[in-house]
Amino acid sequence: MNYKTLLITFFTLFLLCQCSNNLDFISTGSFEAEEWIVPAEGEGRVASLNIIEGGFYEKGALLGHLDTTLLSIQKEQIVAQIAALIASIPNSDIQLNVLKEKGAILENELKRVTTLVESGSASVEMANAVKDKISVTNMEISALRATLNSNKKSTLAKAKALQAQLKLLEEQINNCIIDNPESGTILAKYVKEHEFVQIGMPLYKISNTKKMIFTTWITGDYLSQISVGDSLSIIFDLPNNRDDRVEGVILSIAEKPQYTPSNVQTKENRIKQHYKVRVMVHNNGKIRSGMPGEANFRFL
Repeated sequence: MNYKTLLITFFTLFLLCQCSNNLDFISTGSFEAEEWIVPAEGEGRVASLNIIEGGFYEKGALLGHLDTTLLSIQKEQIVAQIAALIASIPNSDIQLNVLKEKGAILENELKRVTTLVESGSASVEMANAVKDKISVTNMEISALRATLNSNKKSTLAKAKALQAQLKLLEEQINNCIIDNPESGTILAKYVKEHEFVQIGMPLYKISNTKKMIFTTWITGDYLSQISVGDSLSIIFDLPNNRDDRVEGVILSIAEKPQYTPSNVQTKENRIKQHYKVRVMVHNNGKIRSGMPGEANFRFL
């Protein structure tokens, strides 16, 4: 290869490098795992909490429960009260049938007296007296029916109120079950068995180490070239001067800028405003919270 050819090759490689630099923006940042502090949803003594710090637990796993003895007794009492109320509702048919039977007898008596009146063996006053008795009986039936309906509605309303209390107790009992809200590793256990907890009191802290959040910054002049959902590569260091790479997806981009964070050291960058970018990556088992990395933004 002569000198002229070598010079052209070198110049071409130089231009390619310059173009590559214009297409890439590398920003440093760090990995963090999403963490949750799981609170108590119920109140009472911790009957069991079967977790160990550093252990991994799946979402929905039953990890323990609070003591529900008193709540269960209250539930039984309300169930018995509801049953007693339902049993106290009178059988309206039995009470109404007595008056209906009396009315039927009077109707037959009226027919007999009417026949006697027509034959001249009885007076009209006798027929009118039977009619009056029938009218009174019908009014008694209407009054009794109204009273029975009113009592039944009142009893059912009381039973409904107790059923609402029963649902509340059942919900409180369900809240005493400690099930894991997210898959992850237990970072800290705040309570022990036999301790008393109140609603909202922290039980344990859990971290999802399978999905990590990489936080970095990008300058405003590149902001228009990225959007949520874009993919990018993140490089992180391994022992023995090795590195590894994972792919990530942009979760969020800050709406407002902030000045250059302390981990960007160049004087040129200090006069620029930076926007925080959060990237979700799937942990390949080598990433730990707090590890640094470099995000490689590729611009077309």
